[in-house]
Formats: sequence, C-alpha cells, structure tokens
Amino acid sequence: MNDTSFQVLLFLVFVAFLTWILYKKRKNVVFEWLFKPIIYIALLRTKFGLKFMDSFAKKHNKFVKVTSFVFMILGFAGIFLMGGILIYQFYVQITNPAIPSGAALVLPIPMKGVVYVPFIYWILSIFVLALFHEFSHGVVARAYKIKVKSSGIAFLGILLPIVPAAFVEPDDAKVKKAPLKTKLSIFAAGPMINIVLGILFLILLNPLVAPLHSKNLTFVSSLSGSAIVELTNVRVVNYTEHPGSDFVSPAKLVGLPLNSTIQEINGIKVDNFYDLQRVLENLTPNTIVHVKADGLEYTFPLAEDPVTKRAVMGVQLDYYRKVEGLNFLLYNFILTLVWWLAILNLGVGMFNLLPLGILDGGQMLLAFLEKKLGEKKAQKVFKGISTFFLIILLIMIFNSFM
Repeated sequence: MNDTSFQVLLFLVFVAFLTWILYKKRKNVVFEWLFKPIIYIALLRTKFGLKFMDSFAKKHNKFVKVTSFVFMILGFAGIFLMGGILIYQFYVQITNPAIPSGAALVLPIPMKGVVYVPFIYWILSIFVLALFHEFSHGVVARAYKIKVKSSGIAFLGILLPIVPAAFVEPDDAKVKKAPLKTKLSIFAAGPMINIVLGILFLILLNPLVAPLHSKNLTFVSSLSGSAIVELTNVRVVNYTEHPGSDFVSPAKLVGLPLNSTIQEINGIKVDNFYDLQRVLENLTPNTIVHVKADGLEYTFPLAEDPVTKRAVMGVQLDYYRKVEGLNFLLYNFILTLVWWLAILNLGVGMFNLLPLGILDGGQMLLAFLEKKLGEKKAQKVFKGISTFFLIILLIMIFNSFM
C-alpha cells in the first residue's frame, strides 16, 4: 500500500468514526440542513473553552478590543478585495478555459477537481485553524460583554459526515442589539486570525528550511506535494504548453534540446535552479537571453506566461532529486505540516471574507447594510449579492472537475 492509499484509508476510518460519534450523541446533535436530506451541518454543543474565553477577554480586554478593531477594518476591506478577486478569477476562467479553476474543494482524497491534502496534514490543520478561528470569535464577544452560550464540534456532511469543524455560539439576541462596531469586530476576528496565522507559519518556514541549504538541500512545496530534496544541475525535460492560448515555447522554437543541462544565462553561471531563478526574476517578456546548454549557445526572446504574466523560457525543468532516509522523515513531516498550516489558514481566512450569507464576510456585510438601509431593505440587497457570488463560486468549483 502506497502513502496516498494509506492516507485515503485513514480518511475513510475517520469518516466512520465521525458517523459513530453522531450516532452515539444523536440526542444532543442539532442538524442544520443545507439541502435536505443530503447536505447538512451537524452541531454538537459543549461548554469546552468557555472559561478560557472569559478569562482571556477579561485579562487582556484592551488588547483584544484594539486588535479586533484593526481586524474589523482589514476584514471589511478584505470583503471587497476577495469579492473582486473572485469576479476576476471567474472572468479569467470564462475567457480562457485552459487556465485551471480559481476555486476547488480541499479534501484528503486525490481526485480531479480537488486540492489533495494528505489526511494527517489535513486533520491537524483543520484542528488548529478551527480552534483559533472560533475561539477568536468567542474571545472578542466576551471582551464586549456578550455571552457565549456554547461551543462545540461541527460536521459538514454529504450523507456521511466528512469535514470536521468547530463553532462558538454567542447570544444572538445580544449580538443583534450590539453596536455595528461590536458586530463587525466579532465577525472579523475569525478569518483575520487565520490570515495572521497563515502569514506567521510562512515566516516560520524560512528559518526551518535554512539549515538545509548548508548541505545543498532545500524544501520544495506546492499544492501537488512537498519534500526535502538535493539540488542538482538544471536539466530541460519538456517544453511548456498552454492549450487554448497562443503561447509557444521560445526554447522549443530555437531548438534547445530536451535532456540538455543549462550551464549559463547571459554569461551568469547556473549551478542550480535558484541561480536560474535569480536571473529570470529580473527580466521581462521579450527580453533577449543567451542560454548556454551542454556547451552550445541558444539566443531567443523570453515569452510571457499566460497565467503568471512573468517572463519564461517555456521549459519544464528537473533540478533536484528527492532525499531518502529515516533521518529526514521527521524533519520533512514538520516542514510539510507548517507549509499546510500556512496555506490552509490563509485559504480559509480569505474564503471566509467572501460576501456569502453563511460566511463571516457575509455576516459583516449584512450587519453594515442593515445599519445603513434598514433590516428589510438590507436583507433584500444582501440576498442578491450573496446569490450572485454563490453562483460564481459554484460554477468555478464545478469547472474544476471538468
């Protein structure tokens, strides 16, 4: 059994465990149906963490209020930013179907249309980001003297419970009567703490990776995988293609051979990928480059990548080999976990700022509209906005499977 199969097996066992919990606790579980009887959110209420929220909010009241005020401003700006990004991504996808969808599900299941995260990293990341997200809501609510009635575990289910989450339940009546600033501060706290955590984990990654460089090693990471690797010479293994666009690899046009090793660019020696990257990052599309490979020189203009808009040679490269051995196993696990904690915290934080009804960004926008337009008119306007963005999001997720 390979690692991917093992991770999927762990996920299936986990789903069975969640199902067993819901059955055992069925008398205490509340179901909120999103599409009855298929899609639902199951809530298991507890008192976990309520004393900590009270204590922290009381001891650090001024800090919590100042921080939540900053989060409120940034979060409110983030609503418009994320709305604009979603519209732009939708436009790009419609006008250039070859470009991958800008929205996809994140699950520990390797399948087309899904961002695959190995189960162990997925569940640990969800635990951390959900804990901080919900406790932030609760702490800010308590700082403003609003009672938190309960906390607990939530499950998003499609027939069976699939995605675990957490929740806190402030007194809705008191939240509704609270000043606009208080409402926005409470709603913004969750997504903004996730964004801050994501940035902190990204910063933490650099000093963790740095010791590898002295051994000619590094840590490569992307949505398709991560590993500790040894840097090698830079070898051309294929030409880049972008189906559906007019992009043509300039390296292919001048006959830069496959399996050739790049030795210099514009007279600058290239020993590894980072040497190559440092040269190219300062160049613009249509810049003429002189590439020395296997002792021969090839001259051509750089092309513009249709996705990133950066200057590229139009080649796929092999520049490392994966390091094997038990001594690197734990270190790689830590680095990969920190990587996923950064990416998923940032992703969840930004996603939650979208102006959709069930998300924090939606709740912030609705509270603002109710203050400015009155409850009845605000509900009508917000329903239109929320529906618009929901349709865009669903189309993009659907297209990710195509």
